[in-house]
Amino acid sequence: MQQTRLDKAQFQAALTRQWQRFGLGSARK
Repeated sequence: MQQTRLDKAQFQAALTRQWQRFGLGSARK
């Protein structure tokens, strides 16, 4: 189950990076 936690963290980080690339990061804040 520890791997799942790491996977989720990496998944969120990848999503955040994509959102920022689209400029959604600014809209989210």
